[in-house]
Amino acid sequence: MRLTGLMRDVVGGVVVVVAAMVGGWGGSLTVVEAQTRTAAARSDQNSQSAEDTRREFRQLLEQFPPALGVVLKSDPTLLSNATYLASYPALAQYLTEHPEVPRDPAYFLEHVQLRKDTVMLAPDAQVKRDAINMWRDTTSGFMFLLGFATAGFCLVWIVRSVVEHRRWLRATRIQSDAHNKLLERFSSSAELAAYMESPAGAQFLQAAPLSLDASSRRAPGAPFSRILWSAQAGVVLIAAGIGFLLIQRNMIDEVAQMLGAWGTFSIAVGVGFVISAAASYVISSRMGLLGEPKV
Repeated sequence: MRLTGLMRDVVGGVVVVVAAMVGGWGGSLTVVEAQTRTAAARSDQNSQSAEDTRREFRQLLEQFPPALGVVLKSDPTLLSNATYLASYPALAQYLTEHPEVPRDPAYFLEHVQLRKDTVMLAPDAQVKRDAINMWRDTTSGFMFLLGFATAGFCLVWIVRSVVEHRRWLRATRIQSDAHNKLLERFSSSAELAAYMESPAGAQFLQAAPLSLDASSRRAPGAPFSRILWSAQAGVVLIAAGIGFLLIQRNMIDEVAQMLGAWGTFSIAVGVGFVISAAASYVISSRMGLLGEPKV
């Protein structure tokens, strides 16, 4: 009997211990489950808060030009650059109140789309590129204007040459008709010879069309005029080259190189015109094309 009671006590103690262990495990599982649920709730809350922040940040960026979002996504360090954000006070204040935005710019700028053909540069590089583009556009406009002026000059020269040629043909035809009618009035060679020997007849027969007469009068002075024109063009080109070199000092390196090339080329061409004028003067003087010097 005593042995049976002892065995019952032992079995009862084992049952109590097992029950206690099962109860402890159950309590531990309940605590772990509660902690898991709390962490999940906090994660959902944080996710919802981050989504709200991203939505607010997107609405804020929509108040600015679209290029701002592109610049910030291309260079996220600008989100912490106080100098850059000084131009956008509302954005700077929002980033100060939400420091998580600069820490994870990829998440909060996910809605911003970058074009594959767009390369964003730093502010200094962007300023240089804008200056280069401005000078490129100015050069293109100047070249277009120069080409248009050259085409206009050529057209005017062609029209003037055609008009002068037609005038010369008309004057030649009138003079030939007048000579033919005059010759028809003489009945004999003696009368024609007497008329040709008279001052009026000699002057009439030696007359030429006006355009040819004008060109013949300009012929003796033509070398001097060309020499003077070459010298003037050379002086103007040299002055333009010096102006380009002076402007070069206040420009960025890329633009300064272009202006330096223009200035050097202009000076070289101007010096060439001056040398050509001097050489033409010496040659014309030795050949006697300039006429007798006036005393």
